Amino acid sequence: MEPSIGKQLGLATFVWILYFLVVFLVCNFVYIKLRGQPPKNPDAPVILRGRPAPDRTVWQEKDKRLRRLFIAIGAVLMLLPLLLPLALKRFFS
Repeated sequence: MEPSIGKQLGLATFVWILYFLVVFLVCNFVYIKLRGQPPKNPDAPVILRGRPAPDRTVWQEKDKRLRRLFIAIGAVLMLLPLLLPLALKRFFS
């Protein structure tokens, strides 16, 4: 006996949400670990592109780059299952 369409749709939705949650949590965890803590002395001079800059500025630029990178990685991973049915259809036909 096959499960009803409602059960299949509910299970697919649950798996999709679970997949998104796992991708989000893993990306968020890695992002926070790579970002690090804000500098304790934000006005300490640091060399950035050959010029002295405040430590806070360097940390904020690193944070901005990492945020963009992980948003892109998360978006690609979250949209990847949408392409899976097309790939499987081409593979098995």
